[in-house]
Amino acid sequence: MANIPFEKYEATGNDFIVIDCRPDNWRFEMALKYAHLWCDRHFGIGADGILAITAPHDPQNHAYMHVINSDGSVAAMCGNGIRCVAAYLNAYYIPDGVFIETDGGLQTVRYLTYNAQPSYEVTLAKANILAPCDIPQNDKIWHGIRVDVGNPHCVFETPDPSEALAHAGEFLSNHETFPDRSNIEFIRERAEDVIDLTVYERGAGPTLACGTGCVAAAKAYAHARKRADTTIEIHAPGGILYVHIPKSGAPKLIGPASYIFSGSI
Repeated sequence: MANIPFEKYEATGNDFIVIDCRPDNWRFEMALKYAHLWCDRHFGIGADGILAITAPHDPQNHAYMHVINSDGSVAAMCGNGIRCVAAYLNAYYIPDGVFIETDGGLQTVRYLTYNAQPSYEVTLAKANILAPCDIPQNDKIWHGIRVDVGNPHCVFETPDPSEALAHAGEFLSNHETFPDRSNIEFIRERAEDVIDLTVYERGAGPTLACGTGCVAAAKAYAHARKRADTTIEIHAPGGILYVHIPKSGAPKLIGPASYIFSGSI
């Protein structure tokens, strides 16, 4: 069997192995089978996940992005990952905006300069506020807001997001409230429309950032304060992302994505 070429990308510290499976479909099957080995940071390439690119179902679109977590599970959508795929497509094939199909719907991504930084703007296929939830842990009750961003999220406001992540991230992500597990975001208001965020991603654990998690956090934050047509600045451990919440329509996630290195498996 031939070697599989890959490229490594990161978006706000969320790092991925990008594999273009369009030349050979068996590459996708190998990615699913060996993700937990390839993503291992001690014995493999090291990554939060794999982004496998296949041909789109609709030929008018540019690609289909499959998200494979570091534990081998599959996610419907990844806001940081899709910026990495857009950067890959922009570098090799397409000079401007791209239409990328995902299990979470069709995502539109365009290149722009934002706050003097080269960035990618993702128009999300969906971002819906769901029911609130209360989850007990020992003598504490966690009050959260569930958000559907093509994958499941639950957002909790807390005075110390880092401490909450350490003590409750894994517990909440795997709680019976979420039959398919959930991504968990802990947020704290730093100033109006500026928040700090930590995240526990299902299938990956704590990560430096999560694109869809930032969108979920921004939606929950704006919903709780009855604000719209605003841009939320989100400080994650891996850097700053921006989410614009319009009066109507889909939110937009804005942030960078960068190539790191290439290799073959």
